Amino acid sequence: MNYEILTGLLAVASGVFLTLCWQLHQKAAKAVKEAREAVASVGNLSDVVRTQQDTFARQIEANLKAQQTEADKRIQKLEIRLEDISNRLAAQQIKR
Repeated sequence: MNYEILTGLLAVASGVFLTLCWQLHQKAAKAVKEAREAVASVGNLSDVVRTQQDTFARQIEANLKAQQTEADKRIQKLEIRLEDISNRLAAQQIKR
């Protein structure tokens, strides 16, 4: 009789132990799944950041080119004015 009670208690204890092991396994599997999803979302975020960085770099480059073009136009206007002033000065010196 004692062996039957001990066997029954051992069976109950084994059942409880297996249930706890199963629950821990499920929690670990869920944690692994969440970790994989987090890694995937970080990968997606880094792709988004790279895309934004490329977009900003292109915008900055376009703005710099526009400013350079504007500066080149101003320089050309100044060169034309300087040439005109030089021509006027030469004409005045010839008159004297």
